[in-house]
Amino acid sequence: MTQTFEKVLFFCVGLLVAVILVNSFFLASSASKLNARLNEVNELTKPAEVELLTISSICMDCYNLTGLTSGLRNALRIVKESPLSRNSVDAKEAIKQYEIKKLPAVIIKGDVGKISAQNFKNIDDALVFQGVGAPYEDVLTGAIIGKVSAIVIGDENCKECFDYSNAVDSLKAGGVYFKNVEEIDFSSTKANEIINKYSIKKIPAVIMSTDLKAYPAILQSLIQAGAKEAGSDYVLESNVPYVDASTGETRGLVELTLLSDKGCADCYDVKLHGQILQRMGLAVSGEKTFDASSTEGKELIEKYTITSVPTSIITGDVDAYDFFKQIWTQAGSIEEDGAYVFRHLSVLGPGIKYKDLKTGKIIENKQPEAPGGLEPPVEGA
Repeated sequence: MTQTFEKVLFFCVGLLVAVILVNSFFLASSASKLNARLNEVNELTKPAEVELLTISSICMDCYNLTGLTSGLRNALRIVKESPLSRNSVDAKEAIKQYEIKKLPAVIIKGDVGKISAQNFKNIDDALVFQGVGAPYEDVLTGAIIGKVSAIVIGDENCKECFDYSNAVDSLKAGGVYFKNVEEIDFSSTKANEIINKYSIKKIPAVIMSTDLKAYPAILQSLIQAGAKEAGSDYVLESNVPYVDASTGETRGLVELTLLSDKGCADCYDVKLHGQILQRMGLAVSGEKTFDASSTEGKELIEKYTITSVPTSIITGDVDAYDFFKQIWTQAGSIEEDGAYVFRHLSVLGPGIKYKDLKTGKIIENKQPEAPGGLEPPVEGA
């Protein structure tokens, strides 16, 4: 009995030792795998160690890399910076190796596999910045691309005309680099020569050099706005109002006569008509307001057989606005003397109150706005 117990005891002890040895083996193996995985994770999360290589340009006004390089310094662990001069041997070798077409340039070398950066392209063992904007130096020719020259022709006598120097300022704010902007008046000899050279029909106008092509998105917007290619340059002429370049006549100035009724406190504000014309782009050079009970008001009511007030009458060079006659049928009539008389109050929308001159009653407009509304048609539609 004692011998049997001892055999069982030895067997259990041996089995326990074996289990401990097996567990120790698996624990050691798991720990080894875990450490390897932790090392792998640490390596992946470790900041990329890179060399930042920049190549300058001969153009001091060209694309500024300061913001880009500052951002890279904050995001990456830069162990070495190598600013290269445009004409150095190292710069020439880098330009060739990394297929660089525009200067200045930025190249990141080192742990580039860890890096995902916008506007960078993987070439060979490096990431090369592809987002160099104008102005820049063309590596192949050495030319500086994107420095635009502009000539603005205005007319100091047309106070209502658009000032294209403001358009140039907007383009500057949008990123276009102007190396020079010349402003000349329509009355000058030079203006006349330029008008003839580019066959300009409408003043004000702005002529911009071919360097505008370096800004494709902006150029496309200008073309949609009416800019046209003229030789190697681009010409943008004024919309209405404008000065006819051949006659010197100012086109597109209109006068607005408003007819109100002081006896109708609930009637809509007649000044709404001026706001609508402004939104539509009509240049109102003069505005008058008469009450329906005044001598002038009664004369207008009789002359144009007006049946409802408030209303408006537009006179002047309305025909300069090609779209206006097309949409006016929704709003009113065109009289024999060329006056545009507002008659269809439905286009003003529901809730509008006005007086019926035949009955003297105040009427609230219940009809929805007419299809399309009193708005200019979309260009190209």
